[in-house]
Amino acid sequence: YMCHPQPCDRYIHGTVVEYYCYPGYSLANDYKYITCQYGQWFPQMQLYCIKD
Repeated sequence: YMCHPQPCDRYIHGTVVEYYCYPGYSLANDYKYITCQYGQWFPQMQLYCIKD
């Protein structure tokens, strides 16, 4: 399944969010943290989980 982060305009600049998957799934890439920078999430990518 894919996660689409909400716009970060309600978050303080520098806020860090950690993504994780339900048991039996793993993130499909190495990024599990995204940071709100100037109203945008960085890195800008779609995060998704794949079945183990």
